[in-house]
Amino acid sequence: MSSASSAVALWIMNMTGRLIGKIENLIAHSLPALGMLYGKKFYDSLVRKELDLARLKPGGSILHVGGGSLPLTALMLARHGFSVTAVDRDRRAVAAATEFVRSQRREACIHVQQADGETIDASPYDAVWVSLHVFPRRRVLRNLLENMRPEAKLVYRNPMPDGKLCCIYPLVSPGELGHGGEFHSAAADLGKQSVVIEKPYREEGLVVPITSNQDTSIDTCLEDLTALQVAIIFSVPDDPLLAPLGLRPGKRVTVSCRHPFGGPVVVHVQGRRIALGRELARKIRVEDGGVAENCLSHHIAAAEN
Repeated sequence: MSSASSAVALWIMNMTGRLIGKIENLIAHSLPALGMLYGKKFYDSLVRKELDLARLKPGGSILHVGGGSLPLTALMLARHGFSVTAVDRDRRAVAAATEFVRSQRREACIHVQQADGETIDASPYDAVWVSLHVFPRRRVLRNLLENMRPEAKLVYRNPMPDGKLCCIYPLVSPGELGHGGEFHSAAADLGKQSVVIEKPYREEGLVVPITSNQDTSIDTCLEDLTALQVAIIFSVPDDPLLAPLGLRPGKRVTVSCRHPFGGPVVVHVQGRRIALGRELARKIRVEDGGVAENCLSHHIAAAEN
């Protein structure tokens, strides 16, 4: 993405954020019942899906970064039995959110405070939620992943890769965050995608570097890769046969060879050697991870090509 395009995208995101902030501030102060109606219609189902995706049981503590003036995510999490700390760096949003939480009589389970996601300590919490509008998203997410405690869950929202929200908000994949473990993602309401990362005891796997001006759109598929290329699986089609083979988001995959004349793509994943038809390989989206260093893989690929 060019610097001019990045500047335009940033301007659009800032203006959108300000407009949403003003609307939420008005609702929090003057129309809290309308806020709750909106929350039940859209955020209740969204949060329930995210809790299922993260496999979280009631009773834990959650940090919500980017609560805004109308902390509906925090409110829905509290309704599901969690203790929530909702933070925002805008003091006016914090004041409005405090009033809204008080109007819903949730002060006992939701604590609202002013804080910056780039510096906040996430280690006391069982899970961290990050709103779509949080900026700068990559730096905030990296900070949270770095200081979260092992086995804590990070839940954040992306725009759908092919949706209209991509014009406003950047798509941030787990591979960009230097995370080598498994992650899960699922489509959500309102053009959003929910991503869940569980921090392992020891970071394993490939760390994909990223620069500040890197284009973050994930438009590479497994079929695009050549022999010896390594990739991290970003998303797979809805097929119950893929997960048992190890073909699921977050897994590292190495291309062994590509058979000519439209033949299958042969890959290695979790010690398995799997031949995939080209049509299926085109539906598996990946992040390029470089070239395999394993000499045995090199000889196998050379012999089969």
